[in-house]
Amino acid sequence: AAIEHVQPWVSLFANYATSFNPSTSQLRLDGSLVPSPISKGTDVGIRFYLFKDRVNVSFTRYEGQETAQPFEINFTNNIQDIALANKSGDTSADGMNQRGFPIVPRQAFDLRDRKNNGYEVEITANLTRHWRFTANAAKAEGYQTDAWRDTRAFLEKWKPVMRQAVIDSGNVFNASDLPVSDGTSSSVSPDATTARNAWLNIFRTQFPNIVSDPQKIPGLTEATANLFTDFQFSEGRLKGLRIGGGVNYRGRKVIAFRGGDTIQDPAQPNNFSSSGAIDDPNADAFTPVYSDPYVTATTTMSYTFRLKNNRSVALQLRVANLLDNSTPVYTGAT
Repeated sequence: AAIEHVQPWVSLFANYATSFNPSTSQLRLDGSLVPSPISKGTDVGIRFYLFKDRVNVSFTRYEGQETAQPFEINFTNNIQDIALANKSGDTSADGMNQRGFPIVPRQAFDLRDRKNNGYEVEITANLTRHWRFTANAAKAEGYQTDAWRDTRAFLEKWKPVMRQAVIDSGNVFNASDLPVSDGTSSSVSPDATTARNAWLNIFRTQFPNIVSDPQKIPGLTEATANLFTDFQFSEGRLKGLRIGGGVNYRGRKVIAFRGGDTIQDPAQPNNFSSSGAIDDPNADAFTPVYSDPYVTATTTMSYTFRLKNNRSVALQLRVANLLDNSTPVYTGAT
């Protein structure tokens, strides 16, 4: 880290840092432990000290990258459903596929590399001796690269075997290459429907969004801002009372991608089943689904009682979500 005081009222700063997280007990698809992710980052900026240092303003530009960051695979249960699917005629409670398709950990993690950059601005001010103010805003970009490396390799290797296991359970693949019941209810496996639905979720909903090229990081909030101010009364009957309030803005957030979007097949205008749908050419794995921005407000109040021997007691009240915002906060979507 380095700081250069260009003038008494302005300084430049820069910082470079590296770090790693020790390997944890998180499992990969093959049952091995995830490796230790390694990261590095830089930030540079300028800071102003204004109005006799009562107001500080800073601007920061940052960049960072991380390798082998783990993230949870959200459809390992579907992979297990196919592995545990009995073949037709097998009604046992503990059966499984007869094709050698392995059972993966119920909770498994994949790896991705990540790059991010953005800008931040922050203002802190003592407007008067008893009036404080702070505000900040940030704009962020973040991309994952070489993501889903384990999952991509796993599905490429095992997809033909998984397909055969779905067929063995009492399904066939139609002209649209989608699994449907083979119609022989007397001999199908009790797991036929589960295996069929698992295949559809993996290869029709999830797999189209699994890419190795740079893709926005799921969960990325692209813009944030916060403002807060408070004032303390120093005389009169309200002496010792401090009141304050603020707002928090959260911009749109990436919650999913549209790689699995479909449209009605023009050649089958009256077929409203899954077999009558085709890929939407206007959306792909790089088209994000965003949640809407939202704003919350907070108010605070405190009162300090002065006691003997320089002691004091403070009572504090904080009302979060003052405007009763009930907008859903999405963490993902399919």
